[in-house]
Amino acid sequence: MRKKLAACILLITSPSFGWDVGFDFRSTQAFVTDPAFAVFAAMGVTTYPTTATIGGQSVTYGWEALGSGSLTRDRTTGFDPRLAGINCQQNNGNTSVFRVDLPGTGDYNIGLALGDTGGYSQPSTVGVSSGGINVFSLFAVNGLTRAIDVADATGSVRLATDWPVSNLPVRITFPSTVFRIAIGGPSGAAYSCLAHLRITKATVQPPGAGGWAFFVL
Repeated sequence: MRKKLAACILLITSPSFGWDVGFDFRSTQAFVTDPAFAVFAAMGVTTYPTTATIGGQSVTYGWEALGSGSLTRDRTTGFDPRLAGINCQQNNGNTSVFRVDLPGTGDYNIGLALGDTGGYSQPSTVGVSSGGINVFSLFAVNGLTRAIDVADATGSVRLATDWPVSNLPVRITFPSTVFRIAIGGPSGAAYSCLAHLRITKATVQPPGAGGWAFFVL
């Protein structure tokens, strides 16, 4: 009698993290090297619609509107490259708007680095909209201590040295494929400053082996 032979095939698969793009805001592209998932963006240079391949994905993005009192700065190469510079809007009642075209509607995780990595105190007002609907707003102040820090998307202020591993995103539902982030607050002191923006399509990982697939033949 022929014996049955059982074979177990183990396939190692890469988990899908979906659409994941980042934008680093400073003055000079060559000031630092951006991570693979992010690109340089600057007021007056990166205007909408700019299209580039980011992490293998074609993305259309750019500054759609600049308010009076907008500015850019290169700050430091001493921290994570995502914190190397800033694009700011003076808090004078005007706003500057950065746009990204999303691949679809639905839930996205939004990561931010807000404030001035030069160490100055900046009260940053930020609003995110989609299809004319406001979906997120945040007011955060950094630079209140001598240590250089930035605020993440939750409004928590993180030391610049800690932000790369401690910053937390917020999950937002977008009713349209247009992402707009506006910076700038009512008349007052200082600026609203944006150092980094990351947008990741929210995906649900199935329970179990997580990247390992088993088949018995």
